[in-house]
Amino acid sequence: NQAVEKDNLEQLEQLQVNLIDKQDNLKQLEQLKINLIDKHKNLEKLEQLQANLIDKQENLEQLQVNHLAKQETLSSIQFDDEEHLKQFDDEEHLKQSDDEEHLKQFDDDDDLQLDLSLDQEFAAKQYFSMMENMNKSGEKVKKMKMIILDIGGDRFVVNRKDLGRFPHTRLARLMKATTIKEVLMYCDEFTPGDPPEFFFDRNPMNFPAILEMHRKGVLHISETGCALVLKK
Repeated sequence: NQAVEKDNLEQLEQLQVNLIDKQDNLKQLEQLKINLIDKHKNLEKLEQLQANLIDKQENLEQLQVNHLAKQETLSSIQFDDEEHLKQFDDEEHLKQSDDEEHLKQFDDDDDLQLDLSLDQEFAAKQYFSMMENMNKSGEKVKKMKMIILDIGGDRFVVNRKDLGRFPHTRLARLMKATTIKEVLMYCDEFTPGDPPEFFFDRNPMNFPAILEMHRKGVLHISETGCALVLKK
């Protein structure tokens, strides 16, 4: 009986050891399960990051496409503006010969006089003397850098050098005029002084586009502007 009891006790102890091993294995299995769940969550996060990256790449590609489209549109607009300016410059060049012929006839008119005060006459002599010297020497004007253009009652203060961008235009030739008769060939009235003032009996609505063309070299027509009037 003692021997049997001893065997049973040994078997019981072995069963306890086996039970402890199984419990340990179960704990390991639970830990593996937890690790698997964490890995699955990390995999989902990785998939979400990949999806976000794909969306960002698509957005970047769309932005690049839009940028290229804008560049093409800008290039097309710039090309059209350059063509308009070239056509405008060519037409002004063709008119130059007619203007010179008119100026010759205008100079033959000895009856043309301006009702100027003594101060205005002195200012006019100073102005034309300065312009004549500038045209001969090619030097930049240090005095009277600014002029006033009165367009139908709207007065524009303009830097003289901006008007020389297109030498065949009316405004560029006006800046090179050296006599009152020549000035009045290109404008309707002239008031000498510092700054001198030139009056044009024209609608001022379209003039900002013309002035901007002389300043920037690009012709932009506003919604209220008229292309036919500008061309004329």
